[in-house]
Amino acid sequence: MEAELNALFDVERAKLYNYLASEKGEELLEQKRERIQRNTQRWFRRASKLEKTLRQRGIEVPPDLLRSFDVPYAELLDIQVKYRTRVLNILREFARVHLLLPELTKPPERRVLSLSPGGCGCADVLTYYGHKVSHFDYLEYDDNISIKRKLHRALVIKVKHFDGHQRPYKLRKAYYDYLTCYQAVNLYGPPVASGEIILELMEVPRVAGCIILNPIQKFTKEENADYEAETIAQVRAHFDVTEEKCLETDMTAMVIRK
Repeated sequence: MEAELNALFDVERAKLYNYLASEKGEELLEQKRERIQRNTQRWFRRASKLEKTLRQRGIEVPPDLLRSFDVPYAELLDIQVKYRTRVLNILREFARVHLLLPELTKPPERRVLSLSPGGCGCADVLTYYGHKVSHFDYLEYDDNISIKRKLHRALVIKVKHFDGHQRPYKLRKAYYDYLTCYQAVNLYGPPVASGEIILELMEVPRVAGCIILNPIQKFTKEENADYEAETIAQVRAHFDVTEEKCLETDMTAMVIRK
């Protein structure tokens, strides 16, 4: 798998270098050109590290699952740099599924609701395993939507938008088997409300939900620890909760089963 991954990185580098050699690329300030190359290498390193961790755990990544965007590099520049590296998005989701919801790596087919899907690696991984995935992205402001739509078009997936601050959520209940929301619950309301928000979200899936908590930027390490503990305790009072750590980000994950 290491050889296949390096070959994919070579494809990605070629796209980047071709862009930098183009008329538009040559117009960039040297500082920005260097930053683009540096960031690209950083995300490649993270992808390589994650693949190695999976390999050490005896988890093989199917080579035909890994791929890059089949679009000109210039069309991805407005998208957050961490989302431009499709292979990392896929590997991160692959690792999360295997560690947090391993039953989704095999039949039967399930319906999964993916909230705030970010780089949409879930679209690649969960459909690879034969599941039906519905994507709902958080509605913030028009610019954010238009930028992410470039990513969604590149992935050829349909993403619906909703207002995470408008409750109760207008999400179909008792239709989806699973719900996932990674590093986004803190966007739906103040940190103190995270437990309450998760409890409402858990009205949607029939089987289980998986939530990865984002550290609150303005909080200290101790305050974030308290925030996570209080949120988990509030949800655990109503559901069976298993705590894990995301293999790629090391952020706290909650697997919530009904």
